[in-house]
Amino acid sequence: MDLLPDAEQEQIADSVAAFLRAQAPAARLLERDRPHASAERGLWPRYAALGWFGMGLAEDLGGVGYGPAEEALLYREIGRTLASPNILAARLAAEVAGRTGQPDVGQSLLAGDITAAVANPTGRCRLGPRCSGRFQVLDADPDGRVVAWNDDGVAVLQLNQFKIVRSIPSLDAGVSLAVGELEDATPSAWISAQEAPLPAFAMVMVAAMACGVAEAAAASALDYVKFRQQFGRPIGSFQAIKHHCANMALANEAAWAQTVMATLSLDDDTATRNFETAAAKFVSTEAANLCAALNVQLHGGLGYAAECDAHLYVKRARLLEQLGGARRAHRDKLMSFPMTA
Repeated sequence: MDLLPDAEQEQIADSVAAFLRAQAPAARLLERDRPHASAERGLWPRYAALGWFGMGLAEDLGGVGYGPAEEALLYREIGRTLASPNILAARLAAEVAGRTGQPDVGQSLLAGDITAAVANPTGRCRLGPRCSGRFQVLDADPDGRVVAWNDDGVAVLQLNQFKIVRSIPSLDAGVSLAVGELEDATPSAWISAQEAPLPAFAMVMVAAMACGVAEAAAASALDYVKFRQQFGRPIGSFQAIKHHCANMALANEAAWAQTVMATLSLDDDTATRNFETAAAKFVSTEAANLCAALNVQLHGGLGYAAECDAHLYVKRARLLEQLGGARRAHRDKLMSFPMTA
């Protein structure tokens, strides 16, 4: 089986990467006085014009008609430059709206006229025709939609349905955080996992973003160890440094390979899909945290300075680890799958 991207898929990835490097490089998050949330929303019409929100949606829902493989390549590049995870929220909201008889809302989301934000559960929650629980909302827009998911399905809500909404400091300066609670709220749209495997899809795309973070952090470290010299030679020539670089390369290879397998499994039976998805989320966030930490370490004292972008990857890796459940939850889920001979 050939799991490598074909020429068209490579062209898609290259075009996404070129746009993000030019319009939203990771270094933008080092600008301390920059209003990152509003700046990200300023790019929303550009993302919409490029068709990112509907890349994998069927044409009858207003999408481009590509599949999960192309979308995984998109979200991998989004992870590399630390672009907004809310791009995924808009994608999910557009499909849920289209599938539940709200084509006007779906089209507005695809056109970028309405934004969407991820709502991540911070404890026990109930999602379905009635929703309850406490959530952290990323870059909440009062006029946009809010998307929450768990193993049961995907719910689309409005921010004014959340009670006790308050802002809290965010570890990742690239996003703002607000905490809100739902008390038996009725979502504007809901799709169960039995109707469509959207929770699994969301998890795989988060894994793809984590792969992008891991690869960008590893590339940053590699560039530095080839440039930085000690004792008259690049520090990358030292054996201990080589070992760290090799560990990052292995972690990235494993993470992307598992993410590709999870992407291809989205059309498989539920048990296979859930296993591959949980494995992808676990392995990819493990790689992101490892590479981000080693990037800081290999930059030496510079890596701990606010002026260095190494800390940006650490923070985004931690954020992605929490979306859809932390690594511990996915590890426990993997351990619960029955062993086969």
